[in-house]
Amino acid sequence: MKNQIKDIVTLRMIFPWAFSHIIAKLILHLLIAFLSLNSHGVVITDALPQTFEHFYKNACDLDLNIQKLWNDYRMTYELIEELRAERLLKTRPQDKAELHTKIVNETYNLKVTMNEFSKNLSFYILLCQRKIFNVSSFFDSSYPFSPYLKRNFSVVIYDTSLEIFRRSKISMIQDLMKAYDQKFQGRSAPVFQIYGLGDQSPVNLHAGFHRGTRSLFIDMERIGGENFLFYFIHEIFHLVDQKLEFAVKTIESQKLTQQAIAQVKTQNDEEFWSPETQNGIDQWLKLSFDRSMYAEYRAFLFNAKVYHSGLTEGLWSHVNLIEEMFMHSKSPDFQSPIVSAVNMFEDQVFQFIRTHSEFSPQSFFLHPRLKSKVEKYLSQKPKENF
Repeated sequence: MKNQIKDIVTLRMIFPWAFSHIIAKLILHLLIAFLSLNSHGVVITDALPQTFEHFYKNACDLDLNIQKLWNDYRMTYELIEELRAERLLKTRPQDKAELHTKIVNETYNLKVTMNEFSKNLSFYILLCQRKIFNVSSFFDSSYPFSPYLKRNFSVVIYDTSLEIFRRSKISMIQDLMKAYDQKFQGRSAPVFQIYGLGDQSPVNLHAGFHRGTRSLFIDMERIGGENFLFYFIHEIFHLVDQKLEFAVKTIESQKLTQQAIAQVKTQNDEEFWSPETQNGIDQWLKLSFDRSMYAEYRAFLFNAKVYHSGLTEGLWSHVNLIEEMFMHSKSPDFQSPIVSAVNMFEDQVFQFIRTHSEFSPQSFFLHPRLKSKVEKYLSQKPKENF
């Protein structure tokens, strides 16, 4: 970038008309880009709302187009590298100016192609629901442009998934998206990372939501394309879960964990069992469960409630984890629910989470002074907040 600025400054001094020509080109490209930015600041050549229905109908015919776009991207990237190398060898300002103009044009074409590739691949995965076994080959680390392509694809598939949910006819998903849009109105979207595209996830999970950074990830290698939206909506629920956010912020801001550890380990019995200390311990435990096991219960309960409607709408395929839970029961009608049936369903989901949740009490939770309290929270179904 510094070299490019230096080139432009030199041109302005030596060759004013070339400088004006370059600036005009840059302004034109920036104006086009600005008019087609999405929420992440990524150029989408065709606005998603206008092309969604067309791509929905033709998503399964995009495989050849995806390969062609990837080849176009690779060749354009290599051409830009050749032009940059050639510019370094030129001595005449006019020659440098001409090559710089070509680089600007091809860089714009590169971004357009990159977005078209990401958009087509996103629709193919999400709407056709196919597991693309060779998808990682598009992001092979041996290609120097792979990191850029992968970041762009992560952004585009994130926005595409949200747009699919916004078009859903399922009322609970519509409500979730209203909460999401209200939360992020005028704000940058969270960081979203896709693993399994030539790299490995740092944790042994299909997907995840980091409580501290509030970033999300999905491992494409583990889940494939057919159930991407099922796991994605689970993490989006975490993102708008007010109880989860409150628990994380309160524990961190008031340093409750440090206080609880000090109280449990250092206070004598009389001090520890005092009402003041017990209230503090109870608050810390409740918030700790709200950001861990209870948060997973709330998100999984949402998954379970929209599961069958999502199958009907074609958002995902059969998910073994949910099918196992429904093996001996049927999800109640949540549009006109019978209270007793809903309560039984929620109890079943909670017991299922207790059995399958990856929440594991830290060794500190197993302290004799905390055992009875922890057991209470492990067996007590929380109230959902959505």
